[in-house]
Amino acid sequence: MDLGDLPDAELVAELARRGWLSAAAREAGGAALVTHALPPLRADLRLLDEARAAMGAAAPAAPLTAVGGADDATCDTADLERWAPWTAALTVAVVEGGGHFYVETHAAEAGALVGRALAADLGNLPRSIVAGAADLPPMAGATLLEVLELRAGATPDAVAVHAPGAGLTLTFAELRAKSRVVAAAVAEYVAGAAEAVCAVYLPASAEYIIANYAIFAAAGAMVYFEVNYTKQLIEDLVEASGARCVLTRASLAENVPEGVPSLLLDAGWEAAAWATAPRSARLPTRLDPRALAYCSMSSGTTGKPKAILVEHHSVMHNLRARNAACPYAADGSDVEACNVFFVWEALRAPARGLTTLVVPNDVIVDSKKLVAFLVAHR
Repeated sequence: MDLGDLPDAELVAELARRGWLSAAAREAGGAALVTHALPPLRADLRLLDEARAAMGAAAPAAPLTAVGGADDATCDTADLERWAPWTAALTVAVVEGGGHFYVETHAAEAGALVGRALAADLGNLPRSIVAGAADLPPMAGATLLEVLELRAGATPDAVAVHAPGAGLTLTFAELRAKSRVVAAAVAEYVAGAAEAVCAVYLPASAEYIIANYAIFAAAGAMVYFEVNYTKQLIEDLVEASGARCVLTRASLAENVPEGVPSLLLDAGWEAAAWATAPRSARLPTRLDPRALAYCSMSSGTTGKPKAILVEHHSVMHNLRARNAACPYAADGSDVEACNVFFVWEALRAPARGLTTLVVPNDVIVDSKKLVAFLVAHR
């Protein structure tokens, strides 16, 4: 039987036998010793047993700093170095003048030492990881839906989306209103289902952004299909993702598998969406950060589509990392032009209260057109 699993009386006796508990402490402690000291001690012993059982496993890549008191007679530098098998990068540090309880007697020195060790470890991390943790906003627990809803309330008349190719400009209030019309229709297909997936099968457009916003507003998760995918690939992706409906256009709808509902976002789509939306649909204003946000499909090494599941908190971490590594102008004058990787780009600017400029598909492939377009709309 492991030491931590011994009955109380046997554990106390074993501690005394090993010299870990003096006779005086054993007699003076009595019932209080059993009530207050044994439970945390058992937890430590079980942790030690688990650690010993795991010996021989590959050391974790994370760096580790073992700290002790320079005057601690029970734990010297050699003891601290015994942590080496548990990390790929061990640093041993001692608090000068500190004994076994250096954390209490030399708290300032210990804190400074740990701070220096942490700063050194962070300095060795890739810049992308460091930047991702440097720009945590007050709404760190918020989801993208909540941020967009707040933007619509705070700056309703500011421009959120500009799509010159379609002659369309949407304020934050207009983007929210249109998205909620679509969301009410989407809600019919996601209601009652945990992490229901809906597909967006559209070119880079204002409607694409509306569709993404709408799926979140309906508490669904989005999977995205590129417009150049074959009909067979679309069928494979629908099956693999379990998409309950597809937001698309009439020109693409023929590629959607039979039996899968299509919500068409062509000219006049608002009236059609409103006509089919259930009047009783209740749309959430908050989402669980751990809920599914995107279902990104990858063929991996097998050639068969497989899902990469991205939760809402990961979406926000992605945005914070990009905002830190490539921040917008402080005066709010930046406009983000998007086309390639549209799904990951299009909502970044609105989440910061700025404008997404939709670059048409025929412009992105022509360098002269692209430069002229950016100059005209910057």
